[in-house]
Amino acid sequence: MVATADIKDYFVWNIHHYQNLIGNILGGIGVRVMSIKEILGEPSRDNTRDVITVNFSKIKTYAATTLLPLCLNSYTIITRWLERPERNPNEFHNWSKLSLAHIEFAGLIIMLSQCLSHLTILVINRIVNSNYSIYNIPSYFQAKFFITIYITLIISNILKLIIFWKISNIVYEELELFVNNEIYNDDDVTITDTNITYTNLTDIIIYNNDTKFGQLDHMIFLLLGISYYIGPIPRGITRLFHFESGAREVKLSKEKLKEKLKTKNISIYDPYSIRRINYNIQNIGKFSL
Repeated sequence: MVATADIKDYFVWNIHHYQNLIGNILGGIGVRVMSIKEILGEPSRDNTRDVITVNFSKIKTYAATTLLPLCLNSYTIITRWLERPERNPNEFHNWSKLSLAHIEFAGLIIMLSQCLSHLTILVINRIVNSNYSIYNIPSYFQAKFFITIYITLIISNILKLIIFWKISNIVYEELELFVNNEIYNDDDVTITDTNITYTNLTDIIIYNNDTKFGQLDHMIFLLLGISYYIGPIPRGITRLFHFESGAREVKLSKEKLKEKLKTKNISIYDPYSIRRINYNIQNIGKFSL
């Protein structure tokens, strides 16, 4: 039977999961997390610390496999959106080309906004956990955080409703134009839509480029970016409160707790935000329709 040791340290960012763990893991609180040295033996040239140490070779590999595809794919998506064709239903695949440009650009905006949002959360972690106290967030900070949570939730939901309304109007108009186009293909035609003209010479329906889909510009993407930037911030602040609560559960002095977390490679930065930044960076490089 291994010696008993407290594993709460590893749940300092998710202390509410701790009771679930000890209630379901074989051995309960008698389980001890072994160190790398205990698992792998005496340190060697290829031990874990050597593997995770950042060096020029790893930076070069990361730049070539992650940052370069990110830049190239971002450039491609932005260029495709800037050079998108005008709305013309008589052009083959015109609707699909426009949709592709808009959807890819929206995806890029969402992922970049989330990266910036989680970077902001890490900055907040840095300010609070390094310059103040892991145990107790100052009361004036807590008040500002609660106000920030409420305001961002309200603004984010309002922006999502506005975006949903605009997209719904575009979809409705496109469906209406599609139905009208099918009707106009009949022998008897009555044209009432101001966005459409009809020519007897060619018997082709010509749509002017003043439809909502044809006039879709950067404003809706700006709203989308703001919405997805402020969206994760309330959760990041809530997780910071959980970290504070989890740190109090460890029951050590502030300096000893910091040293203990550092020894066990437990970061004062939200690991969820770090994973989300990495996830979005990788997805931007791979994102394509």
